[in-house]
Amino acid sequence: MKIDYRKSFLKELSKIPSGTRSRMEDFVFEELPKANSIFDIGTVEQMKGYRSYYKVRFVHIKLASKWKMTR
Repeated sequence: MKIDYRKSFLKELSKIPSGTRSRMEDFVFEELPKANSIFDIGTVEQMKGYRSYYKVRFVHIKLASKWKMTR
């Protein structure tokens, strides 16, 4: 899966406490790019009321993002 990261996302990621940040970095930079689809990853949930927005929970932090499906 092709992932584009915004500069603002990377800045916000650097502000998260190190324990949670390392789990988020593993997910965002290693697991997501290897997946064929976001539905292959069991921890991703579609946000209610939003067609292209999904969320992943990391302890007390939610990562929410808009993902485009490209074929």
